[in-house]
Amino acid sequence: MKIGAGVYSRWNNAGLDSSICPIAQTSPMANAYGSTAENDTGAGLPRAEYLIESEPASGHTVAYTLREALLTINIYHNSSNDLETALDLVEQTFDNCDRAVTNPLTVSGGTVVRVQYKDRTSGPVNEKVYLGTVEFEIEVQRQNTIPA
Repeated sequence: MKIGAGVYSRWNNAGLDSSICPIAQTSPMANAYGSTAENDTGAGLPRAEYLIESEPASGHTVAYTLREALLTINIYHNSSNDLETALDLVEQTFDNCDRAVTNPLTVSGGTVVRVQYKDRTSGPVNEKVYLGTVEFEIEVQRQNTIPA
């Protein structure tokens, strides 16, 4: 299940690529990590990245497998006020986005059953760069193939 591809689509479909910054898929799989160009001098900011940490299947029946994942979105900015605005946009975009009327978070090979806000932090990295982090818990259900 490619949760990263769903995050990338949700980010762009919600307009965060223009209101905050583009987020890139950095590998052919692009499931676990995506980031824009890295720079800690304040130039080239804002910058956004995401990381998905998937847990082993948490629920399993003959028909379904339930998998949980932690989505962490980091935003680097050169202004603490603009960073807080960006974090608000991310929180609004992803919290409960499995139930969004337009462009809900979807994944291939499964159904997103829950996306829930977990935590948010922000602070300075150095005198020129601020870092904000928003975390979400995601549950994906996959229907198992039952041999005939």
